[in-house]
Amino acid sequence: MPQVRVVLPDLGVVRPDLLDEERRIALEADSFAWHGSRAALARDCERYDALVVEGYLVLRFSWEQVVGVPDAVADTVRRAVALVDQRHAVHSDLQTAAPPDATRR
Repeated sequence: MPQVRVVLPDLGVVRPDLLDEERRIALEADSFAWHGSRAALARDCERYDALVVEGYLVLRFSWEQVVGVPDAVADTVRRAVALVDQRHAVHSDLQTAAPPDATRR
């Protein structure tokens, strides 16, 4: 979903460009016009790091990538989704596995 509010403990409310809340994947499309100053870079780094610390996978794309090579951007997003889904499946499998028999020695 676009521009979803995410409340971060150390930073307050941020709004990633696109967010998959279930998978905790945030996508950012950065243009030099909006992100080309030192102050903007510092704010972006702080926001991205805060999202990562809270468990989000953050993918950053330049405006040129989004407009010029959208298939490559889509492929990267698909691969990230597959990676997150694979990790969730492994985690679920580990949680549902039978616990070791404590009576055996």
